[in-house]
Amino acid sequence: MVPNPGELEFRACAGVPNCRKICSIFLNQCLEGDLVSRWKAFLIHFTLSLVIFAFLLAIILVVWYPGLLFEISGGWEGLRIVIGVDLVLGPLLTLIVYKVGKPSLKFDLSCIAIFQMVCLSGGVWVVYNERPVVLAVEYDAIFSLNAREFAAYGNTMSSLDSFSGPYPKVVYIELPVDNQEAGLLSLERQLNGEPLFGDTSNYLPLATDSIPARSRFRAEQRLRDGAGEEIQREIDESCRFIRFVSASERGFVCFDVATLSITKFFEE
Repeated sequence: MVPNPGELEFRACAGVPNCRKICSIFLNQCLEGDLVSRWKAFLIHFTLSLVIFAFLLAIILVVWYPGLLFEISGGWEGLRIVIGVDLVLGPLLTLIVYKVGKPSLKFDLSCIAIFQMVCLSGGVWVVYNERPVVLAVEYDAIFSLNAREFAAYGNTMSSLDSFSGPYPKVVYIELPVDNQEAGLLSLERQLNGEPLFGDTSNYLPLATDSIPARSRFRAEQRLRDGAGEEIQREIDESCRFIRFVSASERGFVCFDVATLSITKFFEE
């Protein structure tokens, strides 16, 4: 049988003068005083922050970093800032400063709200600028360019308007027919700091009426042959196997030319 609170209080205070009075005062303060009020304020703040975070996360995962791009194009790095500010820092500050009847309570909470919104805006801005805007197929790799890198090469987002489909835009870089010449040209431009994939004037649609998308992956067979046995067991004929390079990850991917999306990622 579970004892009621009165019995527990009596047992705990047995033989201790004024103990029951002290316990009653403490319990009243906990149940009706600042402690409960602080935690109520914390939970309200956390719930509101969680709603905001869920809304932002939906935009990040569906619009800015669709599919596997969240994991392999830097989405998680920026999201850590949003989580730290929105779900941890803001509610924690409320828990610390909240006190019923405090003269400066409204001012303190206003400062916390402003601070949280400024930091949250900064975190979202980082995530937004790191979102991939171009997936460029060049020789033996797909290069993922985020918004910051794309602008650093002197490009504007309007230069991508001619390419259909959602972001990131999937484009192709035309190279010489000879594989050795193509590979040397691609590498030389990258080493010079002026990669072909950084110039929108080199962009072509991945697929046209005369050239199917699958034929653009010219080094696929060589990459398949050089892959480890474990990777070879996981790739099938429906995927285009190619290297993947982004600001945060390098490896190999399976690319679906029907949906223009990355379906699998393999670390180097």
